[in-house]
Amino acid sequence: MSALAEKLIVAFDIGTHCSSVAYAHVRPGQPVEVRSVKKWPDQPANESAVRSVVAYRDGEPIAFGATADREAPADSIVVDWFKLHVHPESLRDAVKPALRDLPALPVGVLKIYRDFATYLFKHFMHVHGLDR
Repeated sequence: MSALAEKLIVAFDIGTHCSSVAYAHVRPGQPVEVRSVKKWPDQPANESAVRSVVAYRDGEPIAFGATADREAPADSIVVDWFKLHVHPESLRDAVKPALRDLPALPVGVLKIYRDFATYLFKHFMHVHGLDR
C-alpha cells in the first residue's frame, strides 16, 4: 500500500462503565480530523459513550448498551462491569469496592469482549452506511 493511500482508522475504547468509538478518515494532503460516534440506540443524540453492557440468553448476546440496561427480557442475564474480571482484585477494589466479589459471568470474559467489540464495530459501520 502506498504511503499516500486514503485510510479509515477506527479505534475502540472499551471501558469499565462506558465505551466509545473514534475514527478518522485520512486523505493525502488534507488535515486529519478525529471524530466519535455520537448516536447509540436508546440514548439521547450527541452522547459519545455507550454503556459497556451486554444481555445474554442461552450464551448468545441479545442486546447491548442502553438497550440491554432498559429492555433486556426477564429470561436474559445482563452483564456489566465485565472488564473487572480481567483485573487483579486490588484494582477492582480501587474502581468499585462493592464489586470485590464479582458475579459469575454467563460466558467467558473473552467472548463478552468479542461480542461487545463486534457490536461497536457493526454499529459504527451502520451509522456511516458502510454495512450495505
